[in-house]
This record gives sequence, C-alpha cells and structure tokens, in this order.
Amino acid sequence: MAPTDSGIEKGFTPWESRSKVALVLVFTLCWLITIVVRSRFAGNGTNLDASWLIGLATSLQQGSISGRDFHFTYGPAAQILAWIAASVTTTKSAFDAYRIISAFFCGASALLVAAVLLLYDRINWKQTAVVYCSAVLLNLFYEIPNFRAVLLLLCAAFAYRTVAAPSIHRKWLWAAAAGFICFVSQLVTPELGLYGVIIVVGTLATNYLLGRDRSYILIGCVFLGTFTLANLGIGVFFKVSSPHYEALLDYQRYMSETMRGYNNTLGLEWSVGPKQTIFLALLAAYTVVTAAIAARKSSLIDACLLASLIFASLVSLKSALVRSDIGHVAQASSPFVFVFLLLPRKEWNSRVGQIAWCLFAFGLYFIWPFAGWSAPRDFLKGIDGEVPVPSALHDILSVAREPEDFLPAAILGPESRARRTIPILPFPYENYIPIVLRRPLFAPVLQSYSAATEALQRFYIKALERQRPVGLDVVYGLDSVAVWPVDGIQTISRLPLIFEYLYKHFELTSPAENTDGHYILQQREHTREVVFRDLPFTASRFDDTSGMLRLAQPTMCGLLRLEMKMTYSPADFFLRPSGVEFNISKGDESVWAGYTRALSMNQNFATYFSLVKPKLFYRFFKQGPIPGKSWDTLAYRPWSTDVLGSAPQQVEISRLQCVDPRMFVEGNPSLELSDYELLFSAEITTGRAQAGYAVLTRESGPQPEVFVKLGRSEGVRASTDVQAAPMGRKFSTKLDSLYANDVGIALANPGRTAIAIRINYRSNYAEQSAAVTLQRGEHISKFLSELLPGTPSEPLSGTLQISSESRFSVFAGAFTGRIRALPIDADNTPEPTDQNTVVFPQFVMHGGWATALILSNRAESTAKGRIEIFSSNGDPMPVTLNGITSSTYAYSIPPGNVFMLAPGARRASPSK
Repeated sequence: MAPTDSGIEKGFTPWESRSKVALVLVFTLCWLITIVVRSRFAGNGTNLDASWLIGLATSLQQGSISGRDFHFTYGPAAQILAWIAASVTTTKSAFDAYRIISAFFCGASALLVAAVLLLYDRINWKQTAVVYCSAVLLNLFYEIPNFRAVLLLLCAAFAYRTVAAPSIHRKWLWAAAAGFICFVSQLVTPELGLYGVIIVVGTLATNYLLGRDRSYILIGCVFLGTFTLANLGIGVFFKVSSPHYEALLDYQRYMSETMRGYNNTLGLEWSVGPKQTIFLALLAAYTVVTAAIAARKSSLIDACLLASLIFASLVSLKSALVRSDIGHVAQASSPFVFVFLLLPRKEWNSRVGQIAWCLFAFGLYFIWPFAGWSAPRDFLKGIDGEVPVPSALHDILSVAREPEDFLPAAILGPESRARRTIPILPFPYENYIPIVLRRPLFAPVLQSYSAATEALQRFYIKALERQRPVGLDVVYGLDSVAVWPVDGIQTISRLPLIFEYLYKHFELTSPAENTDGHYILQQREHTREVVFRDLPFTASRFDDTSGMLRLAQPTMCGLLRLEMKMTYSPADFFLRPSGVEFNISKGDESVWAGYTRALSMNQNFATYFSLVKPKLFYRFFKQGPIPGKSWDTLAYRPWSTDVLGSAPQQVEISRLQCVDPRMFVEGNPSLELSDYELLFSAEITTGRAQAGYAVLTRESGPQPEVFVKLGRSEGVRASTDVQAAPMGRKFSTKLDSLYANDVGIALANPGRTAIAIRINYRSNYAEQSAAVTLQRGEHISKFLSELLPGTPSEPLSGTLQISSESRFSVFAGAFTGRIRALPIDADNTPEPTDQNTVVFPQFVMHGGWATALILSNRAESTAKGRIEIFSSNGDPMPVTLNGITSSTYAYSIPPGNVFMLAPGARRASPSK
C-alpha cells in the first residue's frame, strides 16, 4: 500500500478517524482538569526541584537566557514555558507562581501526548483509548519531568511522518520539521536534541535498509542540515545579543559540559526492587520482540512507525542508567510502556501475543510505582464540585505569600531589605530565597551543584568576577543543616573551584550562629590570603584503587585539599562512573568518612573536604578558632556500585594539604556551643547593664590571638565576633548607607593620663568633627549621633576617622536589628607594648547584653598571662565568667589550644 497522509486511505472509516480525534480531545481535557486539581495542592516551592522551576522563570524575567547568560540542564524552551506561566499570575512572582508553573509543565505532557497520537495517523481509535485509559491508571506522563520523555515520542512521530509523506517534497518538509523539533527538544534539555537526532536518523536508516531508497540520503541531509543551521543560528543570536558570550559555539560547548557533568557526577545506584526490575525487563523484551515481528509482517510504513517508537524507547533508557532511582527509572521506561500499550492491535500481534499482552498489562498495574486510582479521583473532584476547576485556577493564579512565612529571621533583616537592588547568589541551590525577597537572582549555573566540570566552574567564577564590583551577596546553605548535600557528597567536594573562590573573596555579614543553617556572605574588603600547608605522608597501596596515607605527625586540620586522579576504562563510557570513599581516623577511632566523584575523569584535579561538624561549617567564613580533632590516617577505596556502575581502575593521591591550619585548635566543648548558649544565662538577661573594657597582659610565651563575642538577647537575638587589636593613635572605618543612630562607637583609655580624641566624618557632601576627652582608665560607648550631634538624618556613606596624640582602643559596630562589627583600619606604628598588651574597649554584661573572650594559641609554646576587666571609670569590674566571679583571670594555654571566658563556658580558675 502506498504511503499517504490520510487515515481513511489506511483503512480507517470517517467515523473511526473522528472517534480518534474526539478521544484525544476529551481525554486531553480530562487530563488538564486533573492537573489543575492537583496543582492546587502542590508544594510551596522551596524544595530542590521547585527551586529550578521558579529559577527558570525568574531568570528570564531578569533578561537572562539559559545557554547564553547561565547554564543548566534545562534550556531556553523550558525557561520560556516557566516564564509564560509566571506572567499570567497576579503577583508575577515565580515563587507565587510555582503551582501554575507545575501545571504548565504537566499540561505540556498532555498536549504533547495528544500531538503524538494525532501525528501517528496509523494508530487507530482503539489503540488511542487503550493508551489513555492505561495512562490514567498508571499515572503515566503525569509528573513534571515526564514531558521530556514525551518529546522523544514527538521526535519519533516526526521521523515517522517524514517516511510516510506521499511525495519527495513533503518528505523534505517533514525532514526539516523533524530537524527543527529536535532542535526545540535540545532547547528544553540538551540531551534531548542528541537523542532526537538518533531517533530520526535511526528511523530514516531503517527505511533505507528495508526499502533501498537512495532518496533518504538526501532527506537525512535535509534533517541534519536543518538541525545544524538552527544550532548555528542560536549561536549567532547569543553572540550578538550578549557582550559576555564569547565564542560562537559556546552554547554547544557548555551544553556538552552540562551533559558530561550530569552523567559523570550525578549517578544513583539502581533502587528498583528485583521483582519490578525483572518484570520491566521482560516487558521491554516483549515489546521489542513483538514490535520486530509486527514490523516484519507489516508494510514498510508500519515498520518505520514501530522502528521510530522503539528507537525512542531505547534512547530514553539512557537516563535510567545515570540516576537509577524509582522516579527516574519510571520516567525513562514510560516510552516503552507507551509502545507496549499500542501492541494489542490484531494486525501487529498474534492471538498468543495478545494473551501475553493481557498478562503483562495486568501485572503492570501492580508493578508500576505510580499506579492507582488517584487520577480518576482527582478528576472527579474537579467535576463534582469538591474542588471546582474555576476556583482552583483562581487560587493558583492569585497566590501571594509573605517572605516571613518561608525565610528565617537572619535573612529577613533590615539590611537585606535595604539592599533590594543587589543580586543574591543562592548557594548551592535555593533559588527561592532571592525570589521571595524580591531581589535579583544571580546564578551562573542555575543550581550550583550542576557546575560539575572544571569548565563550568571556571565559567561560574568568571561571572562572579564580573558581578562583584557592582555588588553581590551570597546566601550560603550549610550541608545537612539547611540543604541536602546532593547524593551525600559535600558541596565543597563537588564544587571545589567555586568554594575556593567564595572562601577567598566573601565573609559572613554576621558571625552569629543560625540554627536554620543559612548565612549571608558579603564581599571581603581585601582578598583572603589562604595558606596551604602540605601534610607529609607515607602511602601504602592495597591495590590500584585503594590504599592508606599515614601522616608524618598528627594534625587537627579540619579543611583538606586533595590533589588526585581517577582513571576509568574507555569501555565504561556508557556506564555510571562511581567515585572514591574516604575514611579519616586516628588509631581505631574514625574521625570522618565521606565520598567524592571525579571533577575531571582520567585527569588530575583538586577537591576539598570539611571535617568539622556541619553546623560549624559557617565558621570558615569568619575570624576565630575552629575546634578540630586530631587524626593521622586517610584511607581510600572505590565507592561500591552496582552492575550499571563503573568503578575507577586506578586512584592516585599526589598531594594532601591543610587549608589555613592556624585556625584549627584542640577541641574545646565550649567552642561547639551556639552563641546564645555561650553568652546568655538567666542572670545575664536581667539587671542593669555593666559596661567597661578588657585588658589582656602577656606574662610569658607568645601573645595569643584574642577574639571577642558581643551579644544581645533582647528583641532579635544577635551577636558579633571581632578580633581584638593593639592600641593605636589613628583609626578609620567606612560607613555604607548607615544611619548615625545605628553606629555605635566604644573608646577606652587604659593609660595613666587623660587624652583628647578627635572624631571626624567625611563624605562627598559633608564633613563634621568633634572632640572628646577620656580621663585615665576611662571608657565611653555612644552612638555616632551622640558624638556628632549635627550628623545628617539620612544614611551616611563616607569615612569615619578617630585619632589622638596618645594611644587608645576603639570598637565600631552597626546595630541594625543585628550586630555587625565594622572593619577598622589602623594607621599606626607598632610599639613594644603591643607585644604584651591587647585592649578591647567594649565589655558589657547584664541587661540583655553579654561578652565572651576566646584566646587562641597557635604558636609552639605555652602562652601565659592574665585578663583584667575594668568598669567605665577604670575600676576593677567583677563579672561572672565560666561560673566564677572575678575581675582578673589567669590563663595558661598549651600550643594549639584555646582558653575561653564566657557566661556559658566551662568552669575556669581565676588568678589569685
């Protein structure tokens, strides 16, 4: 029979053709009603998958295009769909639009299935009914990512129509349309373009092999030419529309990097049960064999129809070989199920085959993980009035949610609200945070964990370099506290280059511990000088992939940098690469265990590990000691995997380094307390505030570093950390949009004579000065508006200088709901007394205020001395620290240890 475009000429009566169209329309409408009902009860948009959905919409609202301005596993076409959904809501906020965005993506599956069934004009109305009824019971294609699998079926349908077209000119048109559809699929998610090409080329090759028609060589060229020209066209568009888009084929380059990073670093072991696995394997085998038999005894057109569907089903299975959890396996298997549902047709199946089909269909209902009656029930809710469709649509289109319902207080501070125009980088992936705050989203890779190759991480860092001069905040979510470390791998191990950049260039805006695990990072005024100290070791290899490194001497290092190489067999290209498992210990005691995957397969790369407790990780971005635990052995071995996984054939660790080793000290239980536990007790929160200053005097050994915690318990709990510095004669600090009555200044004169101090504020528009006199031993603490009464009422942006002919100590802080120590630059010549004395000019206790002192000895000998607390008039001020009331405390700190004085710390002995 000659191929035609008419179902009637294929043996379909007009009634049958109309019945098929009617079935498609009715079931599509019912499907959309079900989606609307379900979307009303969708989540709140804060989970990992929701984060990329709303991030896609927001980025396009900001003018950023996936593939040009940022990279992700979903491209511009998916981005446009999410943007359209957000644009029809009342608030236009992608966060508020999460439910309608979900509905749009699920609705896309419904419309694409309809298009596939209509394009396959040789599929009759009975097959259509079987597909739809089974899809209802199996919840097939009902989830958000399922439209990707349906797009493969759409590519297959266009391949079939190319073959089935009645004339050569129509074949060319269908081939060009197939090339364009594959390109659009690539714009949805990159690998779909490649899969689509395989499906179309496979279908055309099947037709050529069966029919020996040389015209299909030219048809294939038309298809590939269209696909290639579309790719060149988008490269040209990206090049002329963005100053930061570099090479013409950068889109394709980073698209390839995204796919490679996903395949190499985001694999999950097979988690489908053995019974389900065997059943799905038998179902797939039955489908392929039955389709092959049907193709052999059918017409050439039917053979190509079945071939296109089988090619789509086979390439779809590739995604199940990467992330092999139940959800991804079901999604990857859904094209096979679709093809299976078409096979009871008597022209394609024998009587015995149809009986087998019935048995498989019956078993599928019990084996398929999402099978059930939920879809019919949800549909009935929409039509019987329990969840009226107009009401549900109104609800999901008019959602308006307040930030206070979703964000912690630490992120909702007044300073954050005041920086509305400054973009936020949510790290590693919580895109909803800047969206809820209505601040610009900055995401060079939409979900940072997707920057899984060195090239993507360098692209990410280039974007950070461009953005930093014009302003950028980072909201860092701690692994296992605020966010899920993807697949159990630490974010800093997955993204070592990005972490290293953030570590060098950003610091905490507030050092207080946040129990929810979110911290705001701001740019450092000066790049951190990072010290990498080699840890000498002796290596013992058990085999090519496992071994043990024994350190020359124990270390308390809690932040490691490893240089290593994982070598894989080229034959493992189609398998899921596994990684390496590490165990760090001292003797028989395990200190830490974790995993990593190769940033670059078969090449040297560097990665990081954090050995500190997850809730303390934020301390890497502030000053002060971090509790460490001694260890001396690092063991490694291949990460266990299943038969679909590929373990490295060789593992080499060439270098082991400690990052900034001086910040790690012998574990002190008090160091692991939260700031509130450390600072506040029942008696501290009551009574009248006592203010003064602290003086540390070295008696022997090295001068320890002195870190001060200053906290307030009234209203919003807040605290800040600051390192005490030697006294000086001239200090300055920069004010950036701060009100004078929010800037606190503390001054102390521990000397024996009165001194005059000059305070000067200078900006581009104004200059004010004042002088204060401090008597011997005197301390004052006032707001800048009190020290400079004529200061403008608007926010100040300028330089504050404080100077004297004599030496004194100064502290400056911003009190804007939280407490933030302002960085102070000292322009002083060191004096001999600096080696023996450190003064901190603000020590407050009671009335809701508390102060703690942390002394860290990072030298190689014991540090001894005393700490004295003085009141504002210079008299000794007894306070209760470590359970002891005194005004003078002695300290003796062994090397690598800390001494802490705090209301909530362990008991210590005062000096005599």
